[in-house]
Parts: sequence; C-alpha cells; structure tokens
Amino acid sequence: MASTGAGGAPAVKGLRLITMNKGADGYGFHMYTDKKLQGQYIKSVTKDSPADLCGMITGDHVLAVDGMDCSQETHHQVVDRVRAEPSSGKKVLVIDQQTEQEMQAKGTPINPANAIVMIPRSPPSDETDGGGLSELNMDLKAAIPKNKKKEVKSKKSWADSVAAYNDL
Repeated sequence: MASTGAGGAPAVKGLRLITMNKGADGYGFHMYTDKKLQGQYIKSVTKDSPADLCGMITGDHVLAVDGMDCSQETHHQVVDRVRAEPSSGKKVLVIDQQTEQEMQAKGTPINPANAIVMIPRSPPSDETDGGGLSELNMDLKAAIPKNKKKEVKSKKSWADSVAAYNDL
C-alpha cells in the first residue's frame, strides 16, 4: 500500500526540496530529535497545512533549512532556522528514512542538487473531488459535442490525479 501525506494524497518519497509559505497557524509540522539516528525528524504534519500541501511527511529527516546544513545542529537551533525570516519561501530539504537508509547502504552521498523540487498543491475545497473538479468537469462536459459525451468515462479523484502526476 502506498503511503500518504496528512491530507491523504499519495506521498512522494526521496530527497525533496520543499518550499512553503507560513500560514496563519505556522507551517504545520513538528520536529523531534532522534538521538539514535542523530538529527531532526518530522514528528507530525497537520492535514492541509503548508507543510502537508508541499509534500512533507511524518518521519522525514530534516537535512537543511534555507540552504544551511542542519545535521550537526540541536533541536533548538533547527527550530530557530525554521522560524527565522523570511516566513515566505522557506526552503526545507528532507529525505524519507527508507531512501536515506538505501543511499547509505549503497554509499551514495546525499546531494541537494538531486532533490525533487516539490510543487505545492492546493488544499481540497471539498471531500468528494479534492478541489473544485466537479465544476471543471461540468464545464468540460458542456463543451463536448453531444455525440462525443459517451466517451467521457468518469472524473478522476484528487488522489488519482496526484498519483498520476507522481508517476510522470
């Protein structure tokens, strides 16, 4: 079964560069220090928060904030980096633990230049279609000539659309 982000969309794994803007309630994630693994890890991600919409997932290892390596910093220092200005365009380099372990086993160095650049998704506007797709589909159906309407099979769910995008 594919893992999902807090909002239920399929999670993108690997080395990822997440760029997010601070929302009214912050960025929407909490970190913890894992002394066994050494470093800062994502403890939780709030559903539909800026962090969730940008692809951050629980368990991610925080490697850098705004281009500054965090691997040897304390929890307090990393939190200060996240809270520091600017609050828009905050860049956080993360990697899921499975990918990190696979890279370490192969001796592959983590290179930020190889990170997947995450594009924030829009929050779903309702639970049924994930963001106004009903209206879009209705407009598209109206634009299709009557003899072609039977070719329109069904609309895709938000999760199906994200999964298709991730498969590109």
